Formats: sequence, structure tokens, C-alpha cells
Amino acid sequence: MRPFLRGGLAAAIFWAAAVWLAPDSASGRAEREEFLYYPSGPFLRNAVMGYDQAASAVAWLETVQYYGKHARGDQHFDYLYHLCDVTTELDPHFTEPYTFGSFVLLTEGKRPTAGMKLLEKGRENNPDSWKIFFESGFIYYIAWKDYPTAAYYFTRSSEMPGAPEVTERFAAWVSTRAGDVRTAILLWQELADRTTNPELKEKAEKKVKELTAQILEAGPAGR
Repeated sequence: MRPFLRGGLAAAIFWAAAVWLAPDSASGRAEREEFLYYPSGPFLRNAVMGYDQAASAVAWLETVQYYGKHARGDQHFDYLYHLCDVTTELDPHFTEPYTFGSFVLLTEGKRPTAGMKLLEKGRENNPDSWKIFFESGFIYYIAWKDYPTAAYYFTRSSEMPGAPEVTERFAAWVSTRAGDVRTAILLWQELADRTTNPELKEKAEKKVKELTAQILEAGPAGR
């Protein structure tokens, strides 16, 4: 079967599974019930008959659309974790849902624990992904101010294949300058520089400006 036909079949199976599990979807149920019946990853993995990666791509498209809709609207991301979980259940080595999902859950969803749960799954399935380990350090540093654990994950990240030099610098900075606002600024700026999502880039840059203003307001004593 040609690749595009296989992908189309997987997509058709994916959406058939979603509709089958959501019998009242056609009746226009309330927005608050959105994705209440969204199929689980294990169910879909069996339903797509081996076309896991194609189905994961469809699930990821749905996830991105969900994020965009709520980012422009009510700023509620109640089902983002589930959508990312389903996407990575279908393709455990697809790293973007882990890193993107955890960042949104931290910054916009105000749910760092859910973000870390996603990253834990990512680390288990991708033990050599410097990005997943780097994002883990980011959450420990920014959300929980657990500097030793943050330094551990930054260090692990720096030791992995393909890791940029900046990961090693952050490992050193966090170890020696824990709690320093300037280190936090560098972390946010690094995220802004490397994300390809314009909305996340804007939010990270806004955070850089806020923290920079905080240092300026503190005057010489805070520098």
C-alpha cells in the first residue's frame, strides 16, 4: 500500500475511533465537555493496526489546533496533557509533544506537576534526548526552585548526543548561582531563541523583559 494511502487509512481509523467513543459529538455538546471521550492511547494503538506514527501525526495536529484555539480564547488547557499523552503513546519517540506540552502546562496551564509527568514519560522513552532532560531542569528551576535537581538534569542534558554547549553552561550556572535572577533570564532567553512556536517565543521574551525590569528596579544592590 502506498505511504499516503497508509497514512490516510490510519487517519480514518483514528477519527473513527474518536467518533465511536464520542457518541454525542454530533449533537454539539457543551465546550466544557470537549475531549471528554477522546480515545486513550492504548485503545488507539490497537485500533490503527500498526500505523502508529501516522496516527500520532494526526493526534499531534489535533493537539496543536487545540492549543491554538484556547491560546486565542479562554486560556484553559484542561485536556492538553491527555492529548500529548495520547500522541506520545502512539509514537513514544516523538519528542516535541513532551517538550511543548510540558512548557505550556507550566507557563499557561499553571500545572508544572502535569508537565513533569509528561517529561518523566519522555525521559523513559527517550533516555538520550537532551531537550527532554533540559526541559526537566527548566521546570525544577523555574517552578519549584529545586536548584540541585535542576542542576542534575541540566548536567545530564549536557552529556547527551547533540547537546549544544549552552546546556553545559546552564549546568555550571545553576550549580554556582542558584536562585540568581540573571540565570533565570538566561534560561527564558534560551527558550525564546530555540522555540519555533511564535506564541511561546513571545511569552518567553515577555518573561525576559519582566525579569530584566525586576533587576533594574532593584538597583545596584540587586545586580
